[in-house]
Amino acid sequence: MSYADYLVLPSSGIYHFRYIHKYHGKRAAIKLSLKTRCKRIARKNALLLSELCKSLLRDICHMKALEELKAVRDHIAEDNSQLGVDAVRKAMIAIDLLEKKATWVQVNLTLLEKNIDSLTLKKVISLYSKHHIGLNKALEVAEKKQLESIYKQIADSRFPSEPSADKLSMAPSKAQKESLSISEVWDKYIEEAKRAKKAPSTIRDYEVAKSIITGLLSTHKVSEINKSVVRDFKESLLKMPANASKIKLFKGLSLLECTKLEHDQNLISTATVNKYLKQFSAVMAWSINNGYYLDTNPVQGTAIKQSKRTIDSRKPFDANDLKVIFEQSLFQNDNPERVARPYKFWLPLLALYTGARLAELCQLYLKDINLKSAIPHLTLREEAEDQRLKTDSGWRVIPIHSHLIDIGFEHFVSALEKKGEVRLFPEIKKSRHSYSTNPSKYFSKAFQKLNFDETKVFHSFRHTFSNELKKLGVQEAIAANLMGHSHKQLTYGHYGADADLEMMKDAIDKLKFNEICTHLRW
Repeated sequence: MSYADYLVLPSSGIYHFRYIHKYHGKRAAIKLSLKTRCKRIARKNALLLSELCKSLLRDICHMKALEELKAVRDHIAEDNSQLGVDAVRKAMIAIDLLEKKATWVQVNLTLLEKNIDSLTLKKVISLYSKHHIGLNKALEVAEKKQLESIYKQIADSRFPSEPSADKLSMAPSKAQKESLSISEVWDKYIEEAKRAKKAPSTIRDYEVAKSIITGLLSTHKVSEINKSVVRDFKESLLKMPANASKIKLFKGLSLLECTKLEHDQNLISTATVNKYLKQFSAVMAWSINNGYYLDTNPVQGTAIKQSKRTIDSRKPFDANDLKVIFEQSLFQNDNPERVARPYKFWLPLLALYTGARLAELCQLYLKDINLKSAIPHLTLREEAEDQRLKTDSGWRVIPIHSHLIDIGFEHFVSALEKKGEVRLFPEIKKSRHSYSTNPSKYFSKAFQKLNFDETKVFHSFRHTFSNELKKLGVQEAIAANLMGHSHKQLTYGHYGADADLEMMKDAIDKLKFNEICTHLRW
């Protein structure tokens, strides 16, 4: 079935999703507004929603045996004379685990099936995501182990007195859970992330978080982690010195010993504390969903609340800041440094006129630049193996401002093509899984030399771009598309119509930075 089978275009011009299915034996339709006039985005969301509906409705059908499972459990409780004690215990655990998952489906997904037309796309995807964290895995295991057949045999009192553990237990055995350390569980979590093809930088973040968290925990058994252990861990984390491994005072000490030593060194930031707490919480949630931890998540809700102003302390550049930046010698025609390392010249300009992140720009290939189109544009995507975007909505097309063409961007790209280059900035070498590592260090030092405070960094170009769009009254949906935000995310705050390339070009051309950069030429 193609995407067209799920799309409906009413007279309003806003695409809708439609999925035909059977409900209690009758033909029924799930309808949902896609809140977009853009066919490309509607097609993408329609395909996604069709898969969600198929999976959700299929799993609802799987849960029809819920009442039968309860009856089996009651039968075992009443008459277990023909079963061994261990067999009864394992059977009861297996049934209770599946019943818990089934109850979630019954409460949430049946409600979703009946009321999906009144839910937002975000709510549908949220339910689906939560559902698939643990429920599908439980169902897959149930099917592989043929548990329904086993339950039936138990109910008929024909089950052997000492069944093997692999036939009854959906979760790891008690002995296995007690033997696993948090480090071992974390390794399993990382291995799964690798299978999911997470970015190398993400894997590295997981490994760093593992070393920090396991180094500060007072216990190493995952089964022994509770609110008290987490509270002690958080207190140690708040006392952890920044860059402890690089300071002589802490040489030879464990992380826990570093937190207990009196010193006047800087501590890790609140943002870093929250990052580790978030990672810890994610691993504990994974442990719960995979049966390695049987209680509620003790780390959930422990992050330090910060105001939005504190979280994002980076500020946009003002007109004077931009004037200071683009009057530097690097931007003069006779400076050899800009020829040897063109990224120092072009990255600030591209960031200012596209709002793209530093990492997104550093990884661009020449094939991502289309200057021959009626509307010249660049595409931010993950087509090459070494390209990574921060979010799913980060995939986007951005029109190239006419002033960039005037400065000489087309000439710059053409010269690279004639040399047989593949990347837009071949002089940037990949470091620590990213092309932006060294440019980030360079611009940080450059802005410090200009006496900018810590709130003015390279990312401030992105804030400047966003701020200007807002001041110019650009529609929120257009701004969201340009910046790679989902519509209810960071841009302005409410849904709006999606934009096509021409509308985005009109918005881009409203930017008047050329009044500050009028002297620049490549």
